[in-house]
Amino acid sequence: MAPKSPVAHESPRWENGFDVVDRRITGDGQCRVTFTPSEPVRVHHFLFSGLEPHRMNYHDYFELLYVHTGELVWQVQQRLVRQPSRTLWVMGNGLCHRITEFSHPCVKTTTLFLPRDQLGCASSHRDWIEYLMPFVFQDESWPHVIPAETGIPAQALDLISEIESELPTRSELNRLAVRTYVDVIAMLLARYYETFPATIDLCSRRRRNFDRLKPVFEFVKRKYTGQVFVPEVAELAGMSQSRFMHFFKEVTGQPFKRYLNHFRIAHGQALLNSSGMSIAEVGNAVGFSGSSHFGMVFRKIVGCSPNQYKQVHKSGTQLGISGHRGFPTAGDS
Repeated sequence: MAPKSPVAHESPRWENGFDVVDRRITGDGQCRVTFTPSEPVRVHHFLFSGLEPHRMNYHDYFELLYVHTGELVWQVQQRLVRQPSRTLWVMGNGLCHRITEFSHPCVKTTTLFLPRDQLGCASSHRDWIEYLMPFVFQDESWPHVIPAETGIPAQALDLISEIESELPTRSELNRLAVRTYVDVIAMLLARYYETFPATIDLCSRRRRNFDRLKPVFEFVKRKYTGQVFVPEVAELAGMSQSRFMHFFKEVTGQPFKRYLNHFRIAHGQALLNSSGMSIAEVGNAVGFSGSSHFGMVFRKIVGCSPNQYKQVHKSGTQLGISGHRGFPTAGDS
């Protein structure tokens, strides 16, 4: 397939990639990106240089990076990976990586930072597999670079440009557009990696593991409004409690408690957006025993209080929230 030429868009505002990315890397090597209700995803146009190599880092969001000109050389764990121009970089969460000193002295890129909750994690487990496959099922041998000749990098770039035109989101229509464009990108990637020889066996094993957790996902969908106990869901999966906790984290990349909290908060966000319920009523409706507990967990996950979130979506304004959206770090609930 001949590569498709990207659609022309307004000239981007270029940023020094080293300055922006390096200052977000914490002492333990985690790169943090801020997501807010009006910036549910982030689009940046970076200038990178091999003269300014980055520190090794990891992150809990997903990253797509299109190279316009030049060539990047990445280090992923112990492996070096070249990314030529007009290709797309696909990086999930968890793997340590960096841009190395072997990159060209001036590389222009467009980057999409994407929290997991934009890929519909509250949907059925089978949909979750298809959406997250290109990001979650990565190991050290994963083919991170999608070649230009597939046509996917140019299509993804066009969709990222459309997403950027909707930001900041000031209406439900903006938010729907962003989610729709993200879903199309996710499907392009899922289709590409679904038939990639190096990933078929890995994905097949992961699907079997997810199928084993199917009763758990279905139980949470039915019972999240009330109390959910680990021994009960472990029995549904046919495992001891300790084995279930280890297996669930290994398969999904997160502890069960975190998954449950994110599931509840996602439904809480929907109620805050669409109902006239009070914050206490919303918290109770999605399974929290009190408004203070609901507010504490909500702030950790979304980056603002339920009241702030409700006001932002009502007014369409943006808050200067320093937290992050998407799945929290190991220390979060």
